[in-house]
Amino acid sequence: ASRLPMYIYTALAALGILFWMQTLGKIRWWWVAVALFLADPVVLTNSMLVGSDMATAAFWLWVPWLSLRLGAQHQPKHLYALSLACAHGLLAKTSMVYLLPLAALGYLTGWRQSGKNPFEARRGKLQLTHFAGALAFYLFILHAGYGFYKIGQLPNAESWQSIKFRQVAAQWPMLWQVMHTVPLAVLQSFDWLLHNAEAGGGITAANSYKGVFLLGHFKTHGGFWHYYLTTFWYKWPDA
Repeated sequence: ASRLPMYIYTALAALGILFWMQTLGKIRWWWVAVALFLADPVVLTNSMLVGSDMATAAFWLWVPWLSLRLGAQHQPKHLYALSLACAHGLLAKTSMVYLLPLAALGYLTGWRQSGKNPFEARRGKLQLTHFAGALAFYLFILHAGYGFYKIGQLPNAESWQSIKFRQVAAQWPMLWQVMHTVPLAVLQSFDWLLHNAEAGGGITAANSYKGVFLLGHFKTHGGFWHYYLTTFWYKWPDA
């Protein structure tokens, strides 16, 4: 019974495929795409597991679609739905922070395609109010997801594990204050990831950071700035 809620994410992913088929003008073949998705052994396996894979797959489908709709139609309902999807994506997996720039790219793409101005003189204040409300809604969902853990508390610079976090806390106090609107647990997750990357690792190291291999090169400290761009370039034709 504890695994049943995971089917919600599978249903959301299938619904996302349906909406994408409609957007791409292929709605008459929606059942083929959804059937192939639901019959995929990987989907069937992960739908029965309590993990983050199906959740991330669902939100990777929803966030680009919602951001395109937002850019094209400028409807508040799309904006708040986008905030909800981005927040749930980050709660599912830390690396889903990439949904934020993806949402911005989708919004700009939809805006350019529509040819509309989202900040018309008569409606500019209303639109800005909606963006502020969506941001507050996004942060509220994140804090609620972590049970409002130590909300409002600001640890000092020495309490962080990574060098980069300490530097930002010490050199950019105003920026650090803004960053703490994000749940502390989220910041601690990135802090530990950076700390493990700075400490280095390897295949036999006790450190949880095992290194990164890309195009014949291996790094035991940090990563490659173009890692995701490179993997996207090679994997996209397969998709």
